[in-house]
Amino acid sequence: MGQKLTKEETEARRRSKLVDGTLKKEKEAEKKQLKLLLLGTGKSGKSTILKQIRLLYGSGYDDLTRRHFLYVIHSNLKLAMKTMFEAMDSFRLRLKSPELEAEARAYLAHSHGPMDTPVELFKKLWTDPVLVEVYKRRQDYDLNDSTSYFMESLDRISQKKYTPTDQDVLRAREATTAVQEYNFTYNQQSFKMVDVGGQKTERRKWIHCFDNVTAIIYLVGLSDFDQRSAEAEGGTNKLRESLSLFRRTVRGRWFQNTTVILFLNKDDLLIDKISSGTNIRDTFPEFSGNPRSVQEVREFFLQLFKNEMPPHNVHQFYHYFTTATDTGLIAKVFESIRVNILDKRMDQFHL
Repeated sequence: MGQKLTKEETEARRRSKLVDGTLKKEKEAEKKQLKLLLLGTGKSGKSTILKQIRLLYGSGYDDLTRRHFLYVIHSNLKLAMKTMFEAMDSFRLRLKSPELEAEARAYLAHSHGPMDTPVELFKKLWTDPVLVEVYKRRQDYDLNDSTSYFMESLDRISQKKYTPTDQDVLRAREATTAVQEYNFTYNQQSFKMVDVGGQKTERRKWIHCFDNVTAIIYLVGLSDFDQRSAEAEGGTNKLRESLSLFRRTVRGRWFQNTTVILFLNKDDLLIDKISSGTNIRDTFPEFSGNPRSVQEVREFFLQLFKNEMPPHNVHQFYHYFTTATDTGLIAKVFESIRVNILDKRMDQFHL
């Protein structure tokens, strides 16, 4: 006969079995969970997509979190104005009013509290003809896409009882400096969406997120076709930099048989640029179509990325033209992804 266990040993075994059982259930649940990995260069819209998922299928944003975004918005406003003044200097331009320029430079030269944006000063600056011209030339420097949105909302943002709306939260720019994971359930299916930093200094962290990936969602900013990267040496074209990163990603050993979903993002800004006369041939001389045709420009960029897919995996390549800040559009896109792509994957693996 075996030796009788003490009361403490019996309790220890009970706890061990309980822990083992919990771990087994977690592993089983993880096997059934679909993992979506958001990849792309900096400012391509990855974090905005994650915010949309949280708003559409998760818990949304409580008042405390929205308060945090209030600080982010004020920071975005001040950084945008500082960036435009630096660009103005590089263009060797000056405001028509020396007094207004002196007041602005005095403010920008010193650090300030997070909520002390000089609303009236910024309103004057935003409508100044010289700064309007500097803003129009934003393809020559790195400016937040939401600058116009927030500058034109200064009166609303400066109200004492102002709370950031969903659209404000989506447009607030905050660099991703750590891997962010968000678990959610949609149509009785469990998902894990992982957002990694797009900046070059963050990409070395990506490898830790590559296990058990159901699909990559790779974002490229279409409107970046005439912009230079602030990160790449020699001011590389931002869209070409994204194409290069896409090539290395889909041809790497980690994703040889992984579903790849390409979001050709910032479609609204692409339409604005093409409609205003920006010529794609200035930065992509190999384009042979009609530079005034949005559809032909879209198809050109789509083909550039599709051509980088390994031949054996091109059947797992899907694409969508997106505007990450458009909640209704993202809801339709994600439903399409679920029905046409992810459900097939679940059937394939009998999940």
